[in-house]
Amino acid sequence: MSDNDQSFSQDKQDTLFGTNIAMEKTNKKLSHFILNFKLEDTDMDIEGNQYYLQRLDLLKQSNGVMLMIDGEHIYQYDKELYQQMIRFPSDIIMIFDRVVSEIFASLFQNEVAWNTEVAIYNLRKHIQVRELNPKVLLIFNYYL
Repeated sequence: MSDNDQSFSQDKQDTLFGTNIAMEKTNKKLSHFILNFKLEDTDMDIEGNQYYLQRLDLLKQSNGVMLMIDGEHIYQYDKELYQQMIRFPSDIIMIFDRVVSEIFASLFQNEVAWNTEVAIYNLRKHIQVRELNPKVLLIFNYYL
């Protein structure tokens, strides 16, 4: 097997079936986003810290489980990741949930760990009710 064949085989194994989502690459992008995203308007960013790390700290303090993520922040940070989230929402959110739970557990090691979930709001594309097709409705019902 040539190096190109091995590379293609590895890429194929790493990609979620039926999508263009490379698991390892997407995990790294999502982790990097959570760990490093800062608001451009520093008035809202307490002491210049990373925005979503602050949100995780508040989540821990309030014993919450739902991390609200602004879709516009994802778009600003990585347009390719945003497009994958729009095309394959259930896959990206599943990965996002796992990444955020792992980050939460590593940040608060002495705390009781619980599964943290992600909810994404403020998407750039809004779907009108009349444009909904059965696939979109299935995805929507999954998150209700």
